[in-house]
Amino acid sequence: YLAEQPELLGQKKECPVPKLGLLSAEVLSVTEDNTVLAGLMLAKKSDTREVAVVDGDGKLVGSINATALRGLTDLGELQLPIKEYKEKHKVPAPVAVSLKATLKDVVAAVGPSRSLRAYAVDEQGKPLFWMTLNEILRAIVNSGWELNNVTAADVCKLAHGGLQVQTLSEDNTLGDALKHLAENNLLTAPVLREGQYIGMVDVMDILGELITCLEDRQRGTLRENEHPAGTYQYAIADKEVFAEVSARGLSTLKYTAKDIVEETTTLHDAILNVFLPYRYHRVSVLNKGNVVNVLSQRDIAKFISRYPDILGDRGQSTIEELGFMKRRVRTVSHRDTMMKAFQIMYHSSSRAVAVVNGKGRLVTNVHAGDLKGLSSFYHLRLMICFAKSQVESPEDYPPDAIPLPMPLTCTKDETLSSVVHNMMLHGHRRAYIIDPEGHPVSEVTLSDIFKSLIKPGVDRLFSSK
Repeated sequence: YLAEQPELLGQKKECPVPKLGLLSAEVLSVTEDNTVLAGLMLAKKSDTREVAVVDGDGKLVGSINATALRGLTDLGELQLPIKEYKEKHKVPAPVAVSLKATLKDVVAAVGPSRSLRAYAVDEQGKPLFWMTLNEILRAIVNSGWELNNVTAADVCKLAHGGLQVQTLSEDNTLGDALKHLAENNLLTAPVLREGQYIGMVDVMDILGELITCLEDRQRGTLRENEHPAGTYQYAIADKEVFAEVSARGLSTLKYTAKDIVEETTTLHDAILNVFLPYRYHRVSVLNKGNVVNVLSQRDIAKFISRYPDILGDRGQSTIEELGFMKRRVRTVSHRDTMMKAFQIMYHSSSRAVAVVNGKGRLVTNVHAGDLKGLSSFYHLRLMICFAKSQVESPEDYPPDAIPLPMPLTCTKDETLSSVVHNMMLHGHRRAYIIDPEGHPVSEVTLSDIFKSLIKPGVDRLFSSK
């Protein structure tokens, strides 16, 4: 059906086979001088349904599978060499495509045949890889190929419009950087050395410097069983630490040149080669060596939310079906301090921590976004229920009754498209999966969703269907 109507493949039809991840299964083969029985035994031993048949030069000349047994009445003929067997029985020719074939080429070749797989051959006709019909169908709905048609510049244009990127100089102090980020309502900014990009500074980097100094100063009071962070004991002398950290230069931080993409980098490559391997949340976008924009995970999610077809059939799969129930949720009490929450985030390389009440129910969360617009860290000594309060006078309420902003939540039965839509609607980059009593059991982050786009995680759905 698809071979007759290739337009149904959309832009994906021009995607080269290698980018679909189909060239991964190496071919199992026998020569045509082997017996049919030897070929079938090799297929059974290797738990496959077919073996390729090659001539003396290694060129693909046939295949042996169950179809080759059609019309067979004398089992003794299985002892014949494959070359002789083919003279007596009609054995379908294998489907072969070039290593440079597109998805449209593969569908056009496999469609009219009754073959359950296609072979990718080199210029000499030697089979190198094979792809099953199941894998081809899976690639059609789950290739993530649409991400190859979008560049970093496209996403930034949709997310930021014509906004000018805000940069910092390596000569600035951490205090200057914090003030700059606060004034521009940012969490991250590119840092330049004599006009050349050297890396990104994140508000969590600056907070990490402060946490390290405070822990060194009060070592012994900042430990607990589960985390290297503990209850922060505020002292008047800590103002000296705040001042000392603020006076440090940005040159004292460690930078990496890996948090960059070019404007022409495809969204697929940006996610696969930069965001996922290094767990970046934001990267700088360069044009001829100059920083022209910043691309964030939320920018990408905004783009996907606008074009939900990119999710393919994963969009209608549930959170549980996609395997998103395995992530551990780190929690703190609503009576803990903000500093303790950020300490746990710092030591666990996380961007958020769930906040629960005395019954273990989710009541809010502390995340890196809480530092946006913050030019001082003094308020971090407050209890979370006071710092995150939604009322002007939280002191008028008992701590357990203070209204707090609820983070985005979902159940294990919600679909991925619904979760992505809600993330963008409410401006969140994670959703907590809660049970019927409101206890957080896991969480779904944008990184999880991107990983499912690039490397589909619904194989079980195809096998079960």
